[in-house]
Amino acid sequence: MHIETKRAVLRQTIGITGVFSIGLIIGWPLSVIGAVFTALFLQAPIGMTVKASAKLFAFSIGLMLMSWLMSAALLPYPVAFLGMVCLGVVLSFTWAVSGAGLLPGVLALMAALMIPNLTVQSSDLTLVLVFWVPANLLIAGFVSGLMFTVIRARTPAQAASKSSADVFFDPTRRIVRMSLV
Repeated sequence: MHIETKRAVLRQTIGITGVFSIGLIIGWPLSVIGAVFTALFLQAPIGMTVKASAKLFAFSIGLMLMSWLMSAALLPYPVAFLGMVCLGVVLSFTWAVSGAGLLPGVLALMAALMIPNLTVQSSDLTLVLVFWVPANLLIAGFVSGLMFTVIRARTPAQAASKSSADVFFDPTRRIVRMSLV
């Protein structure tokens, strides 16, 4: 096994297990989502900076709050509510495919699907999700940065030299297929 692979495995093992274990011990809400976000961040070639983590937190809390407010406002109007959900799904896929990135696309999809559907069930549960998804992102970003600081990775120049070529795809076809599913 290559030395960088060993480092990556060690970073992921300690980071993910640490977040999952601490979440279970202190009982923070949705700590499993924090462990999943940590796993995603630790697969990157370099660690997440504090600035990037803060931006992602601000983006996600804004997105979740906006989705919650719109869902709560449109809940009494089923046709408008369904239209908002459908439009949100299509826009999140369009945004992800147009270059926003995987994680912002996933967050937009979560805001388009989970928040409205939970609003129908329980506004209290929805508010827990609106707060704790971004909080878990922030925790995962911090743990990711810490793990990359403690267990160093290759330099960014070395990591970039190993990147694969982009595969061509038709964005419109992908958006339509993802939205239909």
